[in-house]
This record gives sequence, structure tokens and C-alpha cells, in this order.
Amino acid sequence: MKTDFSQMSDSFTELKSNPPRLPRFLEVFDQDGDGRLSELEVAKIFELPPAKQTAIEEESALLLLLEIMAAGKLAKLKLVPTEDINFDEFSILSILLTDATAHKGDSSYQGMLNATLKSEVNLIPSTLSVALNKLVKRSEDGKPAPWIEMQEYPPDRTQKLIAITEHGKAKLKKARKDFMAELRKSLLTLLDLKQILELRDVLFRFNVTLNPKHDPSGAQQQNSDTTEQSSIPPQT
Repeated sequence: MKTDFSQMSDSFTELKSNPPRLPRFLEVFDQDGDGRLSELEVAKIFELPPAKQTAIEEESALLLLLEIMAAGKLAKLKLVPTEDINFDEFSILSILLTDATAHKGDSSYQGMLNATLKSEVNLIPSTLSVALNKLVKRSEDGKPAPWIEMQEYPPDRTQKLIAITEHGKAKLKKARKDFMAELRKSLLTLLDLKQILELRDVLFRFNVTLNPKHDPSGAQQQNSDTTEQSSIPPQT
């Protein structure tokens, strides 16, 4: 069933005007009782002894992580664009279209490596493989109409080059019209663009900290390798 985006938008608006209660360990700092901590109220936390500050930071970080995990699960369940495309497929097509657009005019472009796609879409190999196979085997009116195409990558036969097709672009455009417009509207109800970019940066760096391969550029992994190599004493 398609999501009722109008009700969801109303919920986001209500959430902004009536925020959820603060955790009990933070309520004591909410002097005006508005459910939020102002800069002055947060400053009171930094006046506490270091041990108490650390306890509050750790508890807050844990709650943040739980909210992120819940948000991810709910997004995949509630924000399905249409009945014939699931969230994983939608994410894959979106990433491939963004990559193709970035390489527009490049005659040598043949697609994105599946290793790069895996790091960006953040799916386990088996789930990604199933989704890609379904996208390749899509049909329309009984005729093959693949949403993506995959080619061999001669330098590394374990890799594939994956690109979105015209059929895929058409399907994504149709699904994205409702999905992305409402998602953007909902986020901007809570956050402005600067806050969205800052939050995305924090979450990206958090993911890279847990898994350096999450960074498709490999910069973090290269830094790690360099550090490891520099720590090895020279042989004499």
C-alpha cells in the first residue's frame, strides 16, 4: 500500500511544534520546560564535574544511536514509493542515476563498480545481489525492460560495471516524484539545509569510523594503511 504522505507531513509539523519529552537525565537542565535544551541550558551541563559530563555524553550518544537505527528501519518500512519498487531498489537506482549524471558527457563512462555501489547503498552482498538480479530481469508488457545493465570489468573479473537504463530512469522518475518531494518537505520541516548537511556529515564520518570501506574514495583506508606502514620499524 502506498504511504499517505499528507498525514506523515502533518505528523512532522506537529513534532516540530510539540517535541517529545527529554530523557529523564536531561529534564533537570530544561529550566523553561519547553522540551528542548537551549545553548545556555546545555552550557550548564559543561559546568558539571568531568565524570558526570562523561556519563551524560555516553547516555545521550546511546540514545542517538538507537534513534538512528529506528529511523532507518522505519524509513524502509514506511517510505516505499510504489508497490512495484522497494526501498533497496529505489536507493540503488537513485545512486546509479546520480553517478550517471555526474559523468554526463563522458563517453568512456560505462557505469559504477559494484564495490562502490555496495559502499554507498550500504547493503550486505547477498541483499545487493538479489536486488541487482531483480532490476536486471524487470519486464514490461511481457517484454524485457531491465532497469539496470551490468557489464564485465576486465581489470577485475570479480567486479561488474552497473548502469541505470532508460527504463530504470523512467521508473525512478515516477517513484521519486512523490517520495523525494515529501521526504525533503518532511526533513525541511524539522531541519534547514545547513543542519541537514551537518547531520549528514556527522553520520557519514561515524559510519566511516566503524567501517573505513564506507568511504568510496578510500581516503580513510589509505590513511589507515599509511599509519600502519609508518609504525613498522625499518629492517636492518
